[in-house]
Amino acid sequence: MKKIVYCWMFATALSAVASVDETSRWQVAIDGAAAAGGGVVNVPAGEHLVGGLELRSNVELHLEKGATLLAAVGLDHYRIVKYPYSEGDWSAIVMGLNITNAAVTGEGVIHGRGGKWPAPTKEDYKRGHQESLRARGMFFYRSKGIRLEDFTLKDVACWGIVLKECDGIVARKVTIDSHANHNNDGFDIESKNVLIEDCVADSGDDPFVIKSSNPDFVCENITVKRCTARGQANAFKIGTATRGIVRNVRFEDVRCEDATRVCTKLDDGTPTKLLTYHYRCKIGGRTPYGCMLNAICFACVDGGCVEDITVDGLDIAGGVLMPFYVRSDFRKEGRESGGAAPGRWNRLRNIRISNVRGRAMGPVASAIIGTEGFHVENVTLNGIDLEIEGAGEEASRAALGTPVPPPNGHYPSGDQFYPHIFPAYGLYTDRVDGLTLENVRFRLAPDTSDARPAILKNRSK
Repeated sequence: MKKIVYCWMFATALSAVASVDETSRWQVAIDGAAAAGGGVVNVPAGEHLVGGLELRSNVELHLEKGATLLAAVGLDHYRIVKYPYSEGDWSAIVMGLNITNAAVTGEGVIHGRGGKWPAPTKEDYKRGHQESLRARGMFFYRSKGIRLEDFTLKDVACWGIVLKECDGIVARKVTIDSHANHNNDGFDIESKNVLIEDCVADSGDDPFVIKSSNPDFVCENITVKRCTARGQANAFKIGTATRGIVRNVRFEDVRCEDATRVCTKLDDGTPTKLLTYHYRCKIGGRTPYGCMLNAICFACVDGGCVEDITVDGLDIAGGVLMPFYVRSDFRKEGRESGGAAPGRWNRLRNIRISNVRGRAMGPVASAIIGTEGFHVENVTLNGIDLEIEGAGEEASRAALGTPVPPPNGHYPSGDQFYPHIFPAYGLYTDRVDGLTLENVRFRLAPDTSDARPAILKNRSK
């Protein structure tokens, strides 16, 4: 590919100030490379203030070491796009719409300046799709052959990297470090033929999450390999938007660690008041500040089909409330539905979780739970070795005599039954057809006690 270096001296001179909006200049460079048949647009060291940039086919945006694309604050700096089956409107610092053979590479940084964007209010949540009020980090839609390598995405105002209805994505050695506003997901994946390897997502919400909003698009052949998740919600997640088909997903040799930050500050150092998930992870002060909800969360709640899911190698090295949570349900119409009809399958099946080791910091237990009329099918646990924080004699005996409350169509999350704890300290299952346990070991942490059994299979076959 022809290498294009655009306005090197001009951009270097601006780097010390970063007060002039360079969006149009860099967009001209990208468009020029595309018009020439493709090429590399090189971003030199220094800060470059930009609004939304649109990547084109056959163009590589290369961020040199020391280069920072600094996001302009406010939606008036970004193109707003609307698509069916979407959670609100879309804007992003870097966007690719219906493009092929494009890339973002290099050791530079894309900084979202999320702390400078307003946090959504309670009224915004009530109106729904409050994510529309803030720019994502990167958004690719119906694009093919996208390559993301080596760069760092930092403190985005909303979600990090969104891959929606794409085909053929490779993300390699990308770092996401984002704790600057609400809904700071890392990777949001609604695509097929995706490989994410050797990446780190340290985010204020779900680090790696696979969704399905469009009932007519199949999200399949997705591999997350040798990646590290640090976050405040669910490390490796499928759901909650599950109206279509998600199949053939593999998490291999992945790791869950403590988030490096659980409190956010604005750029000027002022603490923010955010509704972050770590507050809900506390049960009577037992769990540590910043504890993640689930290392694994697989949910099918919008009528979709989630099948043929494999976890092979998970190291839980940080604070996690529940190692894994698998849930089928019929979710009530909520803010994520957008009025869209649910899927037509209601299947959650063929899940294999193997070679999992680590420690749970809360007394809630892992759970695999179906719903009347929608059971979880064919689950195998193999090579599980987990140390569990006991609930204590009083709380655990109370749990043995208390029925598990119905979920009532709530948002499926590891904390949805709080303050109730399950009548097992290691694994609780209900309405699971075809459960196989091989080399499964749950043990109490030293100096903790619990009257519950390690495993309880309730109304399961």
